[in-house]
Amino acid sequence: MIPDPRAVRPLVFLDVDGVVNDLPATRGAVRPWGQHRLELPDLTLCIPHHVPPLIQYLDLVADVHWLTTWGRHANEIIAPLLGISPLPVVGADADRSDYRWKARHAHRPAARALGAGRRVYWIEDFEGVLPEPMPPGVTYLDTAADGDYVLLPEHLPPELRPGAPPGPPS
Repeated sequence: MIPDPRAVRPLVFLDVDGVVNDLPATRGAVRPWGQHRLELPDLTLCIPHHVPPLIQYLDLVADVHWLTTWGRHANEIIAPLLGISPLPVVGADADRSDYRWKARHAHRPAARALGAGRRVYWIEDFEGVLPEPMPPGVTYLDTAADGDYVLLPEHLPPELRPGAPPGPPS
């Protein structure tokens, strides 16, 4: 029997603000890349031109789930701008008054994926503070570690970066 390739694909939790949405650019910072700027009634979105291809590639090689305060709005507003289909939303109906809501809602799917031998990545602007409690084995990709506050190709491990051969890291 041929194994289901989705069973071995990494699971990726993806935030919006500080990952897809370039937070410094929303505040007027001049960035060295082009971007799509969208003024919404309550906020500004700045999506660098390099981000949609990164997310499209992630969607090809991994099971990507939104883990963001945007909730279902990420599929309504962000996904079309990235050129991707709607993604599952972790904690779509979560009470977001407690900053730990993301870890509480991501814990179970992360533990299931890790238990099935899959790799789990969480892409977020953690600012060096990792969420608790999460099962051991989750790899955290911190877009704020170097003050970037937006996803750059170098934040991604080789298996999730366009141009890298698919499959587990060597």
